[in-house]
Amino acid sequence: MSEARIVTPGEKMGKTEEYLGGENTFVSNGEIYAEVTGTVETDGRKIQVKPSVSTPPVPRLNDVVVGKVFRIRNALALVRLSYVEGNERREIPSQEVAALHISNLSQDYVDEMSDVVREGDIVKARVTNPQSGNIDLTTAEPGLGVVSARCQRDSTRLRNEDGKLVCPECGREESRKVSEDYR
Repeated sequence: MSEARIVTPGEKMGKTEEYLGGENTFVSNGEIYAEVTGTVETDGRKIQVKPSVSTPPVPRLNDVVVGKVFRIRNALALVRLSYVEGNERREIPSQEVAALHISNLSQDYVDEMSDVVREGDIVKARVTNPQSGNIDLTTAEPGLGVVSARCQRDSTRLRNEDGKLVCPECGREESRKVSEDYR
């Protein structure tokens, strides 16, 4: 019985003449390398790495993500992503930034970005383009939108009262595209 071989990212595992690269591997110049730290597994000609630690999530096409709006410019809201739904225990590495365009906010016509989302809001959105550095989001689907917001006047957390967001301190009503998960 052979001992389990541990590899680290970038470590050479074999040649493409011998093996086919499997999960958590990459090929360069005919060589197969480990993408993650873990144990080498072979199954016939297939070689792969079983991760020894869970890898941080990377937003993929159609993933539902949660993040905080940190800047609004004209027709664009910038969102710092926190986590991928279903993987709340691991934050997205380096808190990726994604863009939410005004045309992807709602199924209805949106005249002003501030009618639907504002800086500081926590949003739940779907990834429509997962390319790192260019991640695009949508909240136009049912169930997506703002999950937490604060009053623009006094920063008190807004309450959802029959679909309207109301400040319990000053009574101010504010509009947003509210998610069914508004907390």
